[in-house]
Amino acid sequence: MCLVALLTSVRHSIKLITGNYLANCLTMISIVILWHSLLSGIVNSRLVSGGNKHTPVHLASAMALVKVGFCRHIFFTRYIRELLLAIVQSNIGCNIGGIFYNVLAYADDIVLMAPSWRALQSLINLLSCCALQISMSCNSAKTVCMIFNPKRKKMIIDSDFPCFTLDGIALHFVSEFKYLGHIINNEFSDDDDIKREVRNLFTRTNILIRRYSKCSLAVKLNLFKAYCMCLYDIGIWIYYSNSVFNKLRSCYNKCIKMFFGYNRRYSVTLMLSELNLPSFDNLYMSCVHRFYANCSACNNTLLSNLISLQLLTY
Repeated sequence: MCLVALLTSVRHSIKLITGNYLANCLTMISIVILWHSLLSGIVNSRLVSGGNKHTPVHLASAMALVKVGFCRHIFFTRYIRELLLAIVQSNIGCNIGGIFYNVLAYADDIVLMAPSWRALQSLINLLSCCALQISMSCNSAKTVCMIFNPKRKKMIIDSDFPCFTLDGIALHFVSEFKYLGHIINNEFSDDDDIKREVRNLFTRTNILIRRYSKCSLAVKLNLFKAYCMCLYDIGIWIYYSNSVFNKLRSCYNKCIKMFFGYNRRYSVTLMLSELNLPSFDNLYMSCVHRFYANCSACNNTLLSNLISLQLLTY
């Protein structure tokens, strides 16, 4: 059994000394803590990356660059590095290939993973304690918990757990959650995320029809390829029902007919041949192959273990 806490936003409780505010995830952080973190780390505190060249800057200039988004993610990653390191070194988490994994982080979105209720509560307490040390706090209003039951029913110990607490506030259990644009549910099903993509594909096509219906065929083809053929996270869909997947295939064909002005009874094969567009099945397999090729070439230990254990296959 795996319990997951999705901390979707980390908020900061101390204003900047300069009175400035950083954009997006860097809302309010302590410049003193950030600066000491840079001085004690491997980052050269006198240099701020500027494309292909490095320019010496003062503290105020560096913070101004962060304010407008320049090197924002580099600064934020360095700012919470000690927090993530403390969680990783706790040796509490899910064992995958002999290695414990307990935290996934992308900017201010953090996921904690543990095999038991007590283990996950310990990670939440550790995260809260380490966040206070760097003048940060977790947004309990946007934090939820999810339980993933094992596939073998006889290994299920219990289905009712006490509420987790974060800074004394009880967290809610959910059956599905949208994380980084992907809908995750506790039944290991991608049906909900496929339905999200169906809605998005119709929405984008209607926007194109409303704004660019009078454009030439060449312009329409470029617009459709750019806005409607880049299906988000399609490569990680594994567990889905054929009926829901067929709805996405039908949606793809309908959107092409709507945008390019074909009759709904027109042959799909002939239409794709005339427009020189790939069929939905070809598009899907191309995305899946590209995704797994990138995973195989990646040096991430988690992805390497999943591939070696054949837990990430297609």
